[in-house]
Amino acid sequence: MRLTPCQRHRAVRVLAGLVVSVFLLTACGESKDGSGVVGSESSTSTSAPPSTLPQQRSGSVKAQLISVATNLDEPVAIATVGSDTYVGEKAGRVRRIDEAHGNPIALDISRRVVSDAYEQGLLGMTFSPDQRYLYVSYTHNNGSIVVDALRWHGRGSPNSDWRTIISIPDPQSNHNGGSLEFGADSMLWMGIGDGGNANDEGEGHAGGGNGQSLKTLLGKMIRIDPTPNGVQPYAIPADNPFIGRSDALPEIWAYGLRNPWRFDLDAGMLWVADVGESSREEIDRVSSISGAGSNFGWNIYEGNSIHRSGRSADAVAPVFEYPHSDGNCAIIGGVVAHDPSFRALNGKYLFVDSCVGAIKALSIDTQGSMSSVSLDANIVQPTTFGTDASGTLLVVSQQGTIYRIAPK
Repeated sequence: MRLTPCQRHRAVRVLAGLVVSVFLLTACGESKDGSGVVGSESSTSTSAPPSTLPQQRSGSVKAQLISVATNLDEPVAIATVGSDTYVGEKAGRVRRIDEAHGNPIALDISRRVVSDAYEQGLLGMTFSPDQRYLYVSYTHNNGSIVVDALRWHGRGSPNSDWRTIISIPDPQSNHNGGSLEFGADSMLWMGIGDGGNANDEGEGHAGGGNGQSLKTLLGKMIRIDPTPNGVQPYAIPADNPFIGRSDALPEIWAYGLRNPWRFDLDAGMLWVADVGESSREEIDRVSSISGAGSNFGWNIYEGNSIHRSGRSADAVAPVFEYPHSDGNCAIIGGVVAHDPSFRALNGKYLFVDSCVGAIKALSIDTQGSMSSVSLDANIVQPTTFGTDASGTLLVVSQQGTIYRIAPK
């Protein structure tokens, strides 16, 4: 088992005495029920010890899901600017949430986006802190994962002022990550998947896996200072952890990720939901300052279990993991709640499993103890969480509906 970050921030996984059993597990793949699951496929895993679950509270925080937008085309991302909330659809359209007026289209980049495979398409979006630019990440039809900046002119569509900020070669169609968020430091953070394939192996994958290689941006959390009007499209923040190292790319903030499907920056902490291979789903949590340079362990580890042979990674343990049992298959990460209309959830981190759909919340007290609660609310084919301008919690179904998470 790995030590928890509460015991030691940059914990070394303790391997002594760990008994590893070998067996074949099958996860929800892209063919499950004809719809697929974000970031998972069948493969061989080398161990599956009991999950390190936090203490379960005896009661539940009861919630209900109230529809706020319908008839969307595979919605996958949410971003808010001013009093408006926007939703990104997989094919490359961005709509303003306004059910009374049919959720009008604000942006259509579908001609630039390839969305043929289940995990391709528009991946994430966020507005700059000064509200002057919309940043969108997507799988480009040239075979790369791309982040573009578009000048924004208030409600409606951006103008033609368009700049590609970063472009990352993408060897396979799956494990793209793509979430975007500006931190309190006004730097742009992005979670990027390992490039696809099972086990982080094959064409386009470094020896030992992209997750563990510091010579690729795949399998990483990156942090940059975008300059949409500058000579260069972005600068490297002076406090990034790998600046000046010849064996590492300076954009990297943390590494060892498989498919970070949503992250959140909140109160000086980074929360990352990393989709597992075939046996484990995990949530990672580190300081957004002192956690710089963290190794989350993939592909040596999957959750707290050994995934492949190799040297021991000086890796941060997940604060939460759960196994692929009872229908679980792929974690959909969320947000830390600060909803004035649902105070019982405030400070808790929301997440859901793509196949099961039961929304849950984690909380960590000042001593580092964790507890989890069920919201007693289920959603079919969840893709992301978000908030509107007032902080109201939202959760999105790929079937085309956005729901408000409300007290019951």
